[in-house]
Amino acid sequence: MATSGISTYLPVGATPGSIQSISVVWVKQNSSSSTICVAPTVRDSGTRRPGPTGYSVWHTDGGSDDGQRVDYTVTLDHNGARIPMRNGVEEQLRNIDTARLRLVMLPGMTQPVFCVPTPLTLDTPRVPIDEKRSGAYQGDLKVELRLPTSRP
Repeated sequence: MATSGISTYLPVGATPGSIQSISVVWVKQNSSSSTICVAPTVRDSGTRRPGPTGYSVWHTDGGSDDGQRVDYTVTLDHNGARIPMRNGVEEQLRNIDTARLRLVMLPGMTQPVFCVPTPLTLDTPRVPIDEKRSGAYQGDLKVELRLPTSRP
């Protein structure tokens, strides 16, 4: 499980919007009992309820109206397919044993391991600045991974 703080700043007079990619890899084990499916869940773990897209950052000075919130979406790229991630909903990624693999050296390991790259993309659509409060915004995003039991 990983938790990431998300921060942004809205300057006065701008029309902000952005796309941010987070590198995520699943380690593939080479054995006959290796998992061929992983099940990630992405959660907006902030203290306030997210907006209609399922994910939000909030103005750091508080407030709970729409002008204090900037919404974004999350997608996951698995083996070339873009999968929309719904807040708190587990997605099963099948056939990771045949996915594009990348050989990487992880900290503390003496041998490289094969990983399945699955970047997460956070997409904030452009919003008219006059609808939002200028200043700093922050939110929390949690990525959880479950390894369902399955047989090859």
